[in-house]
Amino acid sequence: LLDFLDPPNVDLIAPQSIQSMVAQTGQLPEGNYSLCVRAVEYTTGTPLSAEAPSGCIFFPITSATPPLLTSPLCEDSITTPWPIFTWTPAVGMLAGADIRYDLFLVKLLPGQNAVEAMNQAMDYQANNPVIRRGLMVPNYTWQPYDPVLATNAWYAAAVVATDLNNQVVIQNNGRSEVCTF
Repeated sequence: LLDFLDPPNVDLIAPQSIQSMVAQTGQLPEGNYSLCVRAVEYTTGTPLSAEAPSGCIFFPITSATPPLLTSPLCEDSITTPWPIFTWTPAVGMLAGADIRYDLFLVKLLPGQNAVEAMNQAMDYQANNPVIRRGLMVPNYTWQPYDPVLATNAWYAAAVVATDLNNQVVIQNNGRSEVCTF
């Protein structure tokens, strides 16, 4: 069967942008698709089955959703020196994935935009972020060796989910929404 899925045996009917993306990543982007199969006599190429839509199935492809911080709650106050950060795992078709999480925490300056501060932390390690990388579970308990969190300050937190096997695409590059507390 794999011999018949080689490019010379497949007619891909899609815009060039999608064909290029498939060639680069080996994956179809999000969207609605149909897969049609038609039997032909191997040596002559004579059709043995009806044309589309007979032999077609229709299916959607969606990317996995990124994590969502669940604790501490956005706009909440932290009352313990060792908060527990929790988030939902990435959700979707994760077959073959090896998901890891990176937790980012930034102390905000007065008037600083939380989303901009977090994007700079994630992209450039700006704003002196605290980063906990490669977490295998969707939570992190603040440890005594972690920086002490000031009680009179605002913080921004976010999580990035990454598939180490590069098998799964996660929406928003795996980035959760930014939460402040």
